[in-house]
Amino acid sequence: MTVSEMADALFDKLGITAASAPSGTVTTIFRLLNQAKDRFVEQNKWSFLESSEDQLWTTSQRVYSMPAIVSHIVGLEQADGTKLEETERMAYDELFRAESDTATAPARFTQQGTDGNSLIQIHVYPNPTTNTTGSVRHLVRVADIDNSGSTASYAHIPENHHYLIVALAESEFARFEDSDQLQIIEGNAEQASGEVVQSHVAPVADDGTR
Repeated sequence: MTVSEMADALFDKLGITAASAPSGTVTTIFRLLNQAKDRFVEQNKWSFLESSEDQLWTTSQRVYSMPAIVSHIVGLEQADGTKLEETERMAYDELFRAESDTATAPARFTQQGTDGNSLIQIHVYPNPTTNTTGSVRHLVRVADIDNSGSTASYAHIPENHHYLIVALAESEFARFEDSDQLQIIEGNAEQASGEVVQSHVAPVADDGTR
């Protein structure tokens, strides 16, 4: 579905039209769709959202910020494909204090929240001694949509799943309005979500990172 088709579908579910809706309703519609999109994305590690980017391991650099498109790290690799092992932050800090090793490329990493630009940040060990290009496998960050015309639809999410985003948006509206139909609407949306997750036979093979 296009942006306008998804908005129209949600208007239909709510029993109103864009032309007759009060001022500000269109903005609310897109906010609900974006909230629903976020719920959908978080329900599963969808394989259609998996991608890979080059990752430069830089001499003597310990801290790295991931590209803006990365929403979840699936795995990090050295140039030869060797996987970096994720280490819990406390164990990583102990390791870094106890050892002063260096290597051509890092062998471990820990996630350290986000940087000042809200990008996922990692620390690696040992410090690399050479510039090499590895990779980061990740789930794509799906951008919000709006009614500006700048975005055609939700990139990376297959069109046959867009109906579910509309259903989840309806439940977001029912929750916002404290509707007496909330339980029914929410139940229908959750059932549809569960069916989509179950039918998706190729989820991302997570390396245990989060």
